Amino acid sequence: MNLYTLKKFEDFQSREEPADGLSGAKEPKVDDIYFHHVGDASTRVSGIQSGEYDIATAIPQDNAEMLESNPDLHNELISSSYPALIFNKAEGIFTEQAARQAVNAAVNTEDMLLAAYGSEEFYINDHSLVQEEQEGWYSEAGSDVHATFDLDLAEELLEESGYDGEEIVILASREVPDEYNMTIVLQQQLEAIGMNVDLQVSDRATVLDVRDDSEVWDITFSPFAFRPMPVQYLYLNSGYHGWTDSEELSQLTEDILYAGTPEDAQAYADEFHEAFWDYLPVLKPGNKIDIVSMRDGIEGYQHITGPILWNVSVND
Repeated sequence: MNLYTLKKFEDFQSREEPADGLSGAKEPKVDDIYFHHVGDASTRVSGIQSGEYDIATAIPQDNAEMLESNPDLHNELISSSYPALIFNKAEGIFTEQAARQAVNAAVNTEDMLLAAYGSEEFYINDHSLVQEEQEGWYSEAGSDVHATFDLDLAEELLEESGYDGEEIVILASREVPDEYNMTIVLQQQLEAIGMNVDLQVSDRATVLDVRDDSEVWDITFSPFAFRPMPVQYLYLNSGYHGWTDSEELSQLTEDILYAGTPEDAQAYADEFHEAFWDYLPVLKPGNKIDIVSMRDGIEGYQHITGPILWNVSVND
């Protein structure tokens, strides 16, 4: 368990506008904030119950109802990230676009999300690279591709890709339960269309190390926090594992980044999503809903891609 502390700076002057996410008033309402890095979920759960912690993030879905029933606690459900199935596009069968499209057609995203999160309360089956409330960037384009689930089409695309029974290596770790559970469903779905799947399970550190070697794997999962614009994800970069190489996505990224106004940039949202779901650098099953549990005396808490702790007060 790591511990570090932030102390209130007495001379800090906040802006006066109303607080709104990362903008506006940022008032330090407590003298000290103590951060504990607690990797074990059961320790986080017991700590928030006992009062050792005021706020606990990354609460397992299985514990949500129990904590909510505690009169001293309340939960907030926050969608701030999504899991992505990353294709190795530098080596192997997934250099072929048709092979990636075959996987997309073979996948029932609802089955994967339910296996990962246990209840519809804790996921959103959505295709977009941004959240629905991100007006201007959210797009319906690609939703039809996301919802394909057609095994006959998957088999046709797999044959078109030139797949000849070679081993498909999927990297996974039980240390990330939602990704591991999705991987188990994925394995079954790919075997149903005739893929020869080798599921290699190891510790998380090994997965993070091995995934940089394009010669030893074909598919792995990784989480991504939602970004302000859909062009900002690492998996779109050719140097990131997965090795995306799409002239169309690169050109659209440049068009968006160098657009004259936000409105000019957002005019490319539909086209970018269409290109994404055609090329398939990754497959996005849906959005994860995170559970944050806190003591009832906590007020002013916000969460975007992580906790926002200015304007937070503790009332005993």
